[in-house]
Amino acid sequence: MEKIDYRFEVKRYNGVPTLFICDKPVHGWFTGDTSGMKFEKELIKCFPDHLYSLRIPSPEFNTLSLEKDIKKLLQKDKDAIILFHFRTDRMPQWWIEKYGDELIVYDDGGKKASQCGPEKMENPSISSEIWKQYVCDSIRKYTRYLKENYPERFSGYYFAWGICGEWNYYGETDMNDWRCPDFSPAMIRKFRSWLREKYGNSIKLLRESWNDATIDFESAEIPQRIKRLSSELGSFRDPLRNSDVTDYYQFVSDIAADTFIDFCKTAKEQSSNTIICGGGYGGLMDINVCSYLYFGLTTSGGIKKVLNSPYVDFYSTPYSYYSREIGVGDCSYMCITESWKLHNKIRLGDNDTRTSLAEPFHKPFGRPDTIRDSIEILKRDFGQHLIRTSGGFWLAQWLDHPQLIKTISKLNKIGQLSMKYDRSSADGIAMIVDVDSLFYQKMANILMYKLLYEQRMNEFGRIGTPWHLYLHDDLAINDMPDYRVYVFLNTFYLTDSERKTIKEKVCRNNNTVVWMHAPGFQNEKGFSMDAIEDLTGIRVRYEDVSANSEIKIINFFHPLTNNIIPDSRDSFLGVRKMFEWSGTPSHGHMDHTGVVEPVFYADDPHAMVFGKIISINKPGFVMKDMGEWKSIYISAPMLTAKILRNICKFSGVHIYLDTDDLLYANRHFVVVHTKTKGEKTINLPVEANVYEAFENRCIGKSIKRFTEFIPARCTRIYFLEY
Repeated sequence: MEKIDYRFEVKRYNGVPTLFICDKPVHGWFTGDTSGMKFEKELIKCFPDHLYSLRIPSPEFNTLSLEKDIKKLLQKDKDAIILFHFRTDRMPQWWIEKYGDELIVYDDGGKKASQCGPEKMENPSISSEIWKQYVCDSIRKYTRYLKENYPERFSGYYFAWGICGEWNYYGETDMNDWRCPDFSPAMIRKFRSWLREKYGNSIKLLRESWNDATIDFESAEIPQRIKRLSSELGSFRDPLRNSDVTDYYQFVSDIAADTFIDFCKTAKEQSSNTIICGGGYGGLMDINVCSYLYFGLTTSGGIKKVLNSPYVDFYSTPYSYYSREIGVGDCSYMCITESWKLHNKIRLGDNDTRTSLAEPFHKPFGRPDTIRDSIEILKRDFGQHLIRTSGGFWLAQWLDHPQLIKTISKLNKIGQLSMKYDRSSADGIAMIVDVDSLFYQKMANILMYKLLYEQRMNEFGRIGTPWHLYLHDDLAINDMPDYRVYVFLNTFYLTDSERKTIKEKVCRNNNTVVWMHAPGFQNEKGFSMDAIEDLTGIRVRYEDVSANSEIKIINFFHPLTNNIIPDSRDSFLGVRKMFEWSGTPSHGHMDHTGVVEPVFYADDPHAMVFGKIISINKPGFVMKDMGEWKSIYISAPMLTAKILRNICKFSGVHIYLDTDDLLYANRHFVVVHTKTKGEKTINLPVEANVYEAFENRCIGKSIKRFTEFIPARCTRIYFLEY
């Protein structure tokens, strides 16, 4: 009998990276543990690709319990294909006792911290070579075992490390306590080795960078918490001074990325490259949802390495946890979605949508009160996955109800339908993010929270056109698509060559480029106001004060602002409280104000002024016609959906929906999730036959525009056939 080559891989299909099983493209939706479910058999039938996730709870090699779990699953579904969730940092007690110097040490000398709950545990340092080698050996053993015994069932690994398995460094403040890591002997040794490599073993360069005439490679220490909270100018670190904290951020990000890649490489090589590998890495957009910038950096600071690695096939983040409520919430991803696609990676999301079956304490995470609302939230959340071509993992325990299972079945069928069509992104606007700028910000500042999290969750989904996230480094890639509008969110640290690349790519073709706060202010030469002007074409200055950044619009006689009502919500930029849409109270360490330091403003007599910063009475929202392109500078760290929509209209970007309801769209699907009831008019960029896919209802044939009454807190999934 001819041996079958069972191969699981990621290849491009219908415009996007796609999971292939033995050369067959699949939609990529998995279900987790269904044990104990009342309607288990019905849920299993909802997954035609037979994709499941099983856990390997520890790197200690033990096939007894794993064999039991596999056989139990195969009894339920003999065709099951399994991705193993491999927990790499839950070490056996003998290992913890033997290798105490390899464990994380916090700044109080303790070694235990909570992990998404009250339980405190000891964990290996990400810098431990002994730990990494142990895990890699275990990966080889498990891979050999699974390839020999279940070659047709073993699809790959999801590698988990850190809080919730999402590569978040331990010590996070989820239990109202910041456990500041990592002062272990393993971390100190690795940091000093990294410093030698970075500075070419030159003590002179190290001392200049750290602004310390006594430091050397044998005495360099991990920065303490107070140092991490400090800076030279408000939120900004001077790139030429006191680089110990910046170096530490970069170091931890590097070794986290290297470790993640090494795990994937080990598995791929052991399997002869026949499985897929990835994990819960890449939650960059949630960088400052907790007040301490450090933790998000360890998950995502090395993202450019991971994107360029041939050993990583997928990434897996949840969508952001706060502002998930029905009608007012969004299900925006934590990751840089389009960058991953551009580098031929797929997303397999941790889709832990709370339904009304979840315990009441899940209310802050969007738990609805009824099955009806649960269905609409599931449709909304799946709709974003459909539009962004994501697969993922349904959390089975909150789906154990006939109506919810029927909903999942319908949604998975819509996903199967989408595989037949072009799944590439529809035209929209590009949101540009920078990783390196994060290293040059002090901890516990407001900027990254508002720039990357709050305006994304509260505003971007309501613009009325698709928005796509990229790293600014992607602008140098030939496959990077062109846009009419670019919004640069946090590009504070840019080298001279990076500014040159940005200008060559975006400052042309009559594009509109929106610059937020302090673009290009930091570079390899320190702080530079001239660099901001070189990049934006607008002269910008700052007041060295700590003040509210809110902007009040004063010019209502231009397409950017002529539909704004004076003194309305949309006539102010920069200070929108989190959960404003829903009224959900904020959580202690997540409380942020609109105060920034310093306060940047436009000081250009040739720029048209639209708004002034209330606190300092100077221009904060201006536009300048640069001839071949238009430059918009906004000093506040947050925009509104209406202003962004006006910028899109002014720039010729197609607007699907001119309301503040959520909208997601790609080439063949449009998803709308309503905040309020009413007639909703959807404008299409092409003529198409339009169907409501979930209800299997024809809206119209050969149409480019249609109007429907949609109730409040309701989701519609429209399929465009053309």
